[in-house]
Amino acid sequence: MTTQPAVAENYDFKDIFPTCLNDFHTHTTNSKTNVESQIGNTCSVTANSLNFHQHYRYFFVSKCKELLLYLNYIKNKNSTTEIAPGCKYFNYKLKYLLNIYKCPEQSTEKAYKKMIIEQNEETYFNVSNICETYIKDLSDDTFQKFEKLNDLYNAFILQRRNCPKNSTCFKKYTDYSETCENLNKNSYCHVLNSFKLLYIQDSVNEYIHKEAYEHSQSSLFIHIRAAFLTIIFSIFTITLIIFIFYKNTSYRSYLEQLLVKIRRFFNKKDEEYLIYFDSLESPYKPSIDKDYSIEYSSVDYS
Repeated sequence: MTTQPAVAENYDFKDIFPTCLNDFHTHTTNSKTNVESQIGNTCSVTANSLNFHQHYRYFFVSKCKELLLYLNYIKNKNSTTEIAPGCKYFNYKLKYLLNIYKCPEQSTEKAYKKMIIEQNEETYFNVSNICETYIKDLSDDTFQKFEKLNDLYNAFILQRRNCPKNSTCFKKYTDYSETCENLNKNSYCHVLNSFKLLYIQDSVNEYIHKEAYEHSQSSLFIHIRAAFLTIIFSIFTITLIIFIFYKNTSYRSYLEQLLVKIRRFFNKKDEEYLIYFDSLESPYKPSIDKDYSIEYSSVDYS
């Protein structure tokens, strides 16, 4: 297996995620093109030239088609600021295919050059060399960072572009950001920090607000229940004391007088309430009677 040089550890991931991931899905999923057979032929020749094992060759050719469709999309870009991130993502996806299908050649630079076949365009797809400047062999560390960011954003998409606490997406973010004590110490950590600010912070705040609300509701219920139990206990205690006093003959006459006074007090309040109610009703009674008479007369007339 060929040994490849390692690129600098502080690899620039700027503008790759999630834009290039979304573009890749958009332009390779259910894509219909009139050069599909030519792309298939080019990928078959590439698989042979890279000495893929027969068992993996079919799978590589299938994924290679997606890779060339994405490369064709990059070719139609207008500016370098758009081409560079796309080519870097293409480089990662090519490395992924070489790795997962156990290609004897692990150098993406060499593999890309073998993909560029200058033969009959009616038979083979014209692979663009637009990414030649950006195809560099990735170190294992950089490749693993690509894998983590790609996995995180795929989980985010599967989570319907949401990353709430306790979700798979949130767990992946937590695991992948463990090495980033300072979230801006390198480009990889900066991408994770941007992901946090854009997609996690609001979700976590929503969770915290919901948790606080549920806690306040629970506390309110506890206070109401405590107050209710206190009232019941107080009523029971007073009743018990009155009963004990009533059994004692020395206090019986006093309690009987007290109960009579309490009864008169409530009766008086009832009378006052009835008088007050009548006073409110009296100004409207003639009007009500008049309306009733009019209505009754109308019925007779009809």
